[in-house]
Amino acid sequence: MKSYNDDLASAFNEIADLLSILDDNVFKIIAYRRAARRLKEEFRPITKKDAKKEVLKQIPGIGEWI
Repeated sequence: MKSYNDDLASAFNEIADLLSILDDNVFKIIAYRRAARRLKEEFRPITKKDAKKEVLKQIPGIGEWI
């Protein structure tokens, strides 16, 4: 089964980059970067099935609003 950790981390970093370009709230940008870092550090692979079960919200460092 394919792991999507790196793909999701890249997406969160891109969102943070775009928010930074738009001069958005710095805390929101930090939150997206922190989420990306946690996904890369996460020891268990995130799969499509996990995404459907909202497993991302259960990972420390990734809040409900992301």
